[in-house]
Amino acid sequence: MWRPAVPGPETVVSARVTERILASIPDDTRRAYMRSWNDFTAWCARVGRTALPATTETVAEFMSVRADGGKAPPI
Repeated sequence: MWRPAVPGPETVVSARVTERILASIPDDTRRAYMRSWNDFTAWCARVGRTALPATTETVAEFMSVRADGGKAPPI
């Protein structure tokens, strides 16, 4: 079951809703998300940043590094 960073009674969805959301994501999109996540977490480990919860500054630094390398922003 998916849970938000700050749980509360209105922020939890059932397993059925989670399954429906996950089923709606095409396989190619899911793979692209996974590649982006893996790139981000590997970069965080290399430079000593925390992936979760990621600060705005960490995400901005990661996107800047990608842009410097000629890569499109992650999905």
